Amino acid sequence: MRTTGAILLAAVVLFPLTANAIDVSGDQWGTWARENSPYNVVGEIRVPPESTLVIEPGVVVDFQGHYKFIVDSLATLLAVGIESDSIYFTTEDTATGSHGIRFLYADSNSQISYCRLEYGNAIGSGSDDHGGAIYCYKSNPTLNSNTITNNSAVDDGGGIYCYDSDPTISNNTISDNSASGYGGGICCRHSNPTINSNTITSNSAAYFGGGIYCYDSDPTISHNTIRSNSASGGGGIYCFLYSNPTINSNTITSNFARDSGGGIYCALCSSKITDNTIRGNSANDGGGIHCYNSSPTINSNTIDGNWAYLGGGIYCWDSDDTISNNIISGNSAENSGGGIHCAQSSTTLSNNTMSGNSACYGGGIYCLASIPIITNTILWGDTAANGAEIYVQSGNPTVRYCDVQGGWEGVGNIDVDPRFRDPEAGDFHLMADYCGDPDNSPCIDVGHPDSLDALLDCFHGLGTDTADMGAYGGNNSGWPTGIDDDEDNIPVIPRQFLLYRNYPNPFNATTVIDYQLPVSNRVKLEIYNILGQEVATLVDEKQQAGYRSVIWDASDVSSGLYFYKLTAGEFREVKSMTLLK
Repeated sequence: MRTTGAILLAAVVLFPLTANAIDVSGDQWGTWARENSPYNVVGEIRVPPESTLVIEPGVVVDFQGHYKFIVDSLATLLAVGIESDSIYFTTEDTATGSHGIRFLYADSNSQISYCRLEYGNAIGSGSDDHGGAIYCYKSNPTLNSNTITNNSAVDDGGGIYCYDSDPTISNNTISDNSASGYGGGICCRHSNPTINSNTITSNSAAYFGGGIYCYDSDPTISHNTIRSNSASGGGGIYCFLYSNPTINSNTITSNFARDSGGGIYCALCSSKITDNTIRGNSANDGGGIHCYNSSPTINSNTIDGNWAYLGGGIYCWDSDDTISNNIISGNSAENSGGGIHCAQSSTTLSNNTMSGNSACYGGGIYCLASIPIITNTILWGDTAANGAEIYVQSGNPTVRYCDVQGGWEGVGNIDVDPRFRDPEAGDFHLMADYCGDPDNSPCIDVGHPDSLDALLDCFHGLGTDTADMGAYGGNNSGWPTGIDDDEDNIPVIPRQFLLYRNYPNPFNATTVIDYQLPVSNRVKLEIYNILGQEVATLVDEKQQAGYRSVIWDASDVSSGLYFYKLTAGEFREVKSMTLLK
């Protein structure tokens, strides 16, 4: 087969055939050129071990039957189109489909970019029924700016399946894929992929994870649009068993779960769910988020307009959730827990704003055999036939330093209009006259005396003695400031040193590094390679207190792992980042 592939390639190079399609099968390496397109796949394709196949922009790869495209051990596939000239992987028989692209111990330099992959169908025994369009086994390809649509799997991973693999999946449109098992769009098992800036929409799974499914995996899921996906559990994202995903800065909307977790489902895991918009999702339990026997951190999210029978916004069952600095508004439950439903849970709620939620029992919060601790939280304008703000079926919640409409027993609690800026428009910031508002909120500087606001500006902490109540007080550094530090605005003064994660990460070839300084200081920001050698100094000067943003242009260095170190007085912190070219 190797000889046949070499002869065919030589023929293509020496005698370009622009009028006729080329039939290909067996071992393939070298280059598939546009002038010889389309390439008709008439048998299984393999890029043999330690070989490279380059597919040029504009090439059409047309599967004539249900054949695999295998990238073998340490082999490299470079299917790299351009925005105006994609590569197409398609098939004549859309009902039968192809068997997709399958990376098996492939070289990590493999890349699929600006390609359209459609009508892949993972069917067969063993691993053959996983990964409709792309299957990754112990492989870490880069999948960037592709359209992955109308693919299916008899078992898991209608669009993409990852096993013991850490691919970079970024800027793709992953839509209308289906799995009869788990992960309609993407399925991750024992894998830690980076899933960044994708549009993941209208995918479905018969069981769990309409958009994304994670099992014993720690993916980074950030800046994606996850919309209109469906499954039995976890319409948008399903995280299960020892998974600790970072779910950050996504828009998760209009997903549906027939059972639990319309937007996100966490079971037996510790997810970090921060700075997301979780809106308009629906399920039987947990319209926005469902947590079962888990200890997730749910911080600085907007959770609004979700619906469920139990727990319109969040459903906690046998969990130790940490829920802080969230806007939880306009959610509804047909039965109990319009905002949050706690069942057999030890939930910690701090600095949340809950308003406009509704249910039959517990418009804001419903407690069943639970002992939540609720601090610095505003519960105002929620409605229910029984317990508009908090309803205790059983259990013993601790409520302190909260603003609860109708009042609630506990140290530091108040019952007074919080004076939101414009709640009808979804603006739950607190009014302050020195920010141009007509009044001052009574929730300023009345939080728990042991807590302070991490940020001080017109969008966050408004007082200086103790924390404000509500989502924008306390340790709220996950929220964007909303204003610039200039002569026309109140200065933004952070309360602590922080070095943020660079974005994007991985990147090519520029990335942004943000940090904050609570006081003026001599600042040094340096870049090191994996050998500890300094490759760049981005900042070396005295800077005033405030927020800073620096761009690193890494065009002149090679791909790999790098470290960035911030030194400001006695403060020192180092984080890592990955450059992929």
